[in-house]
Parts: sequence; structure tokens; C-alpha cells
Amino acid sequence: IRVATWNVEWAARAQRDAITARLASVDTDVLVVTEGVTSVLPTGGHHALGDANWGIPLSDPQRRKVLLWSRFPLSDVVTDPGTDLPPGRFVAATCHTPAGPIRVIGVCIPWSFAHVTSGRGDAEPWQEHLQFLHGLRPLIEQHPPSPPLIVMGDFNQRIPRMRAPRHVSDALEELLRPLHVVTSGDIAGLPSGTVDHIAVTSGLHASEVHGLSRHAADGAQLSDHDLIAAELVVRA
Repeated sequence: IRVATWNVEWAARAQRDAITARLASVDTDVLVVTEGVTSVLPTGGHHALGDANWGIPLSDPQRRKVLLWSRFPLSDVVTDPGTDLPPGRFVAATCHTPAGPIRVIGVCIPWSFAHVTSGRGDAEPWQEHLQFLHGLRPLIEQHPPSPPLIVMGDFNQRIPRMRAPRHVSDALEELLRPLHVVTSGDIAGLPSGTVDHIAVTSGLHASEVHGLSRHAADGAQLSDHDLIAAELVVRA
């Protein structure tokens, strides 16, 4: 199956048509959009949205921190798994592909200054990020061997570590220990690595991983993130 993830930086109205066209051109089977709006999702298919409340008043009813779209039917949608995750940044569903069911978790892990100088203004640097990792960890560790699991979205850290404090990088590494991060290191088609990632359990492997630039053909910047895509194969 073809999967992709892209943080579209709230899809500015002047760029919304170009962002919509870029997402459609990738022709994915499963897509996670972060900091997005529902109108940029591909037509048809099925979708599940993260909660609308992530601690900041919603200025546009289309906005969500995380949006999951699938060409195939979705079931067992969860937006609040009850593990003390910071709200609005998680959505999970079972995707019923021709190769069998696959569990997909879409995330928008808080950046280092989430709710520090904006939003609620009551957090310390990396506090929300670490709380999210802590809440997500049991969901990954307790996932059964079947169906295969994909975790993708904006992780707000490079892999391997670049600038994050060592203890923050270590927390992400521990979280991802049961998974294979197919987007670690340099990405084909991009000048360097990414903070947007695709990670999978052993029932899947990536036959191809590539990125698409955040810039349109005319040089206009569509987002402050690049699009990341992968071809995943279900192991026999």
C-alpha cells in the first residue's frame, strides 16, 4: 500500500488549491495530514479526524491537528485512547486493505514550545512533547502482533537526533523501539532528513521511501514541511 504524511501548516487559503492538488497527485492509499483542514483531503474514500480541542480556540471549523484519510474502509476509530495524551493530536483506525486489516495511528506530536509562550501558556519547554510520548508508548507496546501497525505524522524530532535534548531524543527512541522507522536519516528527493515520519511493525516493510518538496513548481512555498511517502509491503 502507498502511504504518505504531510504537515500542511494549516493550508493557507492562497495555497489551498495547490496543496489539494499535491495530495491528490501522490495517489496514496492511506494519508495522514497534520495541521490541516478537511477540504484538502482527497475526494472519495474514508476519513477520521482528531478532536477539535487541543488547547487553543478553533478559528476554522475545518481545522484539525491530525486528519486520517484512506482509500479503503475504516473501522474502530479512536481519538481519545485514555492514556493522558495531550488532546486533539491523535487519531487511530483500522484500515481494511485488500491485503488485510492494518491499524493506523496518526499523530501530531507537540513541538518543543507547545503551550509555553502561546496557547495556555502554562507549560515548560518539551513538557507537552514528553507527555505525548509517555501517553503514546503503551499504545505501541501493547499492540498485538496482528494486524500490522503504522504510526505516522509529525513527530517534531529528526531521527537520528539533531537538535533535541538528549533526554527528549531518548524518550522518542524508547517509544519507537517496537517499530521500524522507515523515514530515518536522509530521504530521497529531499535535501536532508525530516521531522515527519512513518514507522511500522514487523508485519510491514518499505520497498520505497521518498519525499516531495514543500515548494510548488513556481517556487511558492506550500508549507514549512515536506511531504513524505512510502510504499509498504505486507509480509507473508
